[in-house]
Amino acid sequence: MIGVYVLTTILSYFFPVFPALANSEPVEVAVSFDDLNGLGEGAKVLADGQWVGVVSDVLHSESDAEIGAVNSNGDSGDEIQVSVKINPLYRDVLKRGTVGLIMSQVSVFKDSPETVVELIVPKSSKQNKALAKGEVIKGYSSYLDFWAAS
Repeated sequence: MIGVYVLTTILSYFFPVFPALANSEPVEVAVSFDDLNGLGEGAKVLADGQWVGVVSDVLHSESDAEIGAVNSNGDSGDEIQVSVKINPLYRDVLKRGTVGLIMSQVSVFKDSPETVVELIVPKSSKQNKALAKGEVIKGYSSYLDFWAAS
């Protein structure tokens, strides 16, 4: 019995995405950025350093928008929307008020840094409802943009 527990724990650590165990499809939301800083389709999406999803599409203009997302603050500027698919196992972790941050994940196993989206849930947003399909969250292209907006 202990062996099954240990094996399950190890597998869940190395393979955090179990679509067969999920009762629903991935949650697709959009993150709006001013600049992509090397981010592209297929990039990892992290929350608290854990892999929770993937960038599924980069929407460069309103005519490209396929998920029907509507920006809650009414901005129609030159922002680029990135479509992100979040594993349903993590849907309750990401709340309204979540922000996205483009960052470079450094690894000793790779020659160059990997560009990823880190989703940050501010403490003030922990009590909010979970993100719903089609919502747009604010994204920052760098740490400098993130801290300057605070």
